[in-house]
Amino acid sequence: MHALDLSPSGWALTSPRVLRLLERLENVGTPLGEYVDGFYRGVVTGCNDAFIISASMRQQLVTEDAKSDELIKPLLRGRNLHRWKAVSANEYLIVIASSTNSEWPWSDARSNSEAERIFKRNYPAIYRHLSNYRERLIVRNDQGKFYWELRPCLYYAEFGKSKILYSEVSKSLYACYDTTGAFGLKTTYSVPTNDLSFLAVLNSTLFDWYARYRFGNFGDAWEGGGLFFFAQYMERVPIADRTAAQKAELTGLVEQILTDPQSNSVREIEREIDEIVYQLYGLQDAEIELIKQTYRDAGMEV
Repeated sequence: MHALDLSPSGWALTSPRVLRLLERLENVGTPLGEYVDGFYRGVVTGCNDAFIISASMRQQLVTEDAKSDELIKPLLRGRNLHRWKAVSANEYLIVIASSTNSEWPWSDARSNSEAERIFKRNYPAIYRHLSNYRERLIVRNDQGKFYWELRPCLYYAEFGKSKILYSEVSKSLYACYDTTGAFGLKTTYSVPTNDLSFLAVLNSTLFDWYARYRFGNFGDAWEGGGLFFFAQYMERVPIADRTAAQKAELTGLVEQILTDPQSNSVREIEREIDEIVYQLYGLQDAEIELIKQTYRDAGMEV
């Protein structure tokens, strides 16, 4: 056994055949970090009780003041993210970006008290709601220029785009597609894109197999452990080039799944996606069988 046969995530031995396939995959296509514009981590509020609200509270705030709707966005937590599509818990996030990076009516106020009066005048219902948490908001570390604002962030606008969302820690990637403009919390990552063929690659068996060998983990990823989908791992993932025809084919299959992610036909469509992805990466029959056997040996469905 050569020293290179040691897993990069620890001292577990990796077979030479597996290692050769991993190395070959890494010479295909483009690293994910070069393929996308960025990996955007979810929001840190510093006081979830204040900024996260229920659907009924959202309705109450909007009924009190229609302008409240400008500041209220759909919210998705890590536990809401499922394979292909998120399942909303009907929660919302009050999003008031820091005046450090954004322009608000109170941004140029000469004092905190003047800024607060302007905020109250412009968004009275939101002001009254957040006032219930005033002391907790004032002492938190994660805040903007004023206590009712979120921490400074340059990429809040990215959440409003079509995007792929996934949890930073889970047993598999469970990448899903969002077009609702939802904001994620800090345990999630967003990748703005409308390329559904890219989503197909991320949810493929090949990607999952690769991640279980190359990503950081807690516990054995082949025996029920979890994986860390941090940007430092994701950015190195090789993304195979796709022709227009291949993109269209994968996109069509993903659209079928998104129509009804709970359908009994989804698993068969996923197998079709897997076969196409194997072709994209130029895998031979023996290499495909190696991947499938790895799952069988671990008692996992392929």
